[in-house]
Formats: sequence, C-alpha cells, structure tokens
Amino acid sequence: MFFSRDRKTPKRPSENAGVLKSVFLAYFILLLHVVLIMGLGGIVLFFGGVVQFMPWIFFGGTALALYSGYRFFQKLKREGKSLSEVLSDPLLNGKEVEVTFLGGLVSLRMDGRGAAERLAGPRHIAQLEGPEAMRLRELKELARLFEKNLITSAEYQKAKQGLLK
Repeated sequence: MFFSRDRKTPKRPSENAGVLKSVFLAYFILLLHVVLIMGLGGIVLFFGGVVQFMPWIFFGGTALALYSGYRFFQKLKREGKSLSEVLSDPLLNGKEVEVTFLGGLVSLRMDGRGAAERLAGPRHIAQLEGPEAMRLRELKELARLFEKNLITSAEYQKAKQGLLK
C-alpha cells in the first residue's frame, strides 16, 4: 500500500498503470500470433519446395554416396590394400564400426566377429534347469546341511522323502 507525503492517508495505485500494462500485454499476444502465422507460412513454403525437388535431392544424395565409395576404393588401390586388410586392422579388431548415410537410411555395420560367429549367436545360452537336475541339486544341498549338522537326522529323512516323491 502506498502512502501520500503526509503519511496519514493511503494512496491508491494509479489505474492508468494497470490499463497500460493490459494494453502492452494485448499487443504482445497479438505480435506472438503474427510471428506464429509467419512461421507456419514459412514451414509450408519450405516443405512445398522440398517435395517439389525430392527427386533431385534423392539422386544428389545417391550420387554423393557413390562418389564417396569410389574415392574410398581409389585410396585403397593407391595404398595397395584390400578391404579385408583394412577391416582386419588392429585398431578395428574387436570393435564395432557402423557407417550411416542420409540419417540412417543407408547403414553398414562391421564388427570384429566373423560371419560364422555372427550366425552362431552368443557362445553361452542360459537354459532353464530341468526337474531332475533341480531335484539332484536340492538333494546335494540337503546332504551338505546334514553333514554340517545344521539339520537333524529326522529333518534330513523327512526332506529327502519329500524330494524323492
């Protein structure tokens, strides 16, 4: 609350300041709408141009990919190497390399494993334990508990009969 100079009567904030803030806020909102409409118009124009020139963009990207592959193989030929020698380089040994073009549209993945290893999959495949193997493991655990005197003979016989049924 504001006070006048004599500090006895409270002074009301100016109503003009509130109206001025409201007008500026309205103009700001109007300006944001204009910017939004202009942005949408720009997006429509841009994508209209992209669709119109899509074949040229596709053929240009394809030509660029083919040219880079041609230059790569020229470099290999100049150095007297083959592609398999480059891929067996110790720097690449055991590592995965993935090359993508056009945002993942074309992708080439190389890793240190041979083709037979890739087809075979992982070396160790976890399998579920069969009922006989489970029963045998539980009997071994029961015998270990009995040998260490952690269970009595009666408990051992009762649990053994339960497992063998």
